[in-house]
Amino acid sequence: MESNNSTGYEQPCDTEDIDLTQFDDDFMQIEIEELGPEPIPDGTYMVVIENVELNRGITTGIPMLKWTLRILRRQFRGRLLWRRPTPITPSNIRWIKQDLIACGLFLERLSLLPDNLDMLRGVRIEVVKRTSGEDEHVYFVGPIVTVTLDGDLQPGPGDDLEHASDPDGPKPD
Repeated sequence: MESNNSTGYEQPCDTEDIDLTQFDDDFMQIEIEELGPEPIPDGTYMVVIENVELNRGITTGIPMLKWTLRILRRQFRGRLLWRRPTPITPSNIRWIKQDLIACGLFLERLSLLPDNLDMLRGVRIEVVKRTSGEDEHVYFVGPIVTVTLDGDLQPGPGDDLEHASDPDGPKPD
């Protein structure tokens, strides 16, 4: 096997010939800080609904709503928040209706939801993120854009519909 390195210092060999056990104690002693982006702190965020899916729970088969939200402003612009999948059950119908209204989608019947999921994508809403122990919860506060069943977008105060799904906002002219 030929080496692709440019230094010429390495020699190809069978990895069974390399004994790394001499480094095990040092390796186990080293503490490494958690890598990755800093966690998004609790607070209120303006987001755009990047995706909303109607799926079934793997084990229960119960229909569920799953939300992906992208933060639009402040230092966390462009980062994603996920809304825990919400099972569609009689005890959750009230909360689902409240969430849909908070997103500006007013349906006469829940059975209309599958045909109107696309209307939620790109809608800007205000959310509150709260952490309780290990669990993160995202609560919908209200729309920044209202969506009607005929597809009309009605802007809220100071809203920019042209760039609703662009996390960087409007580009300078």
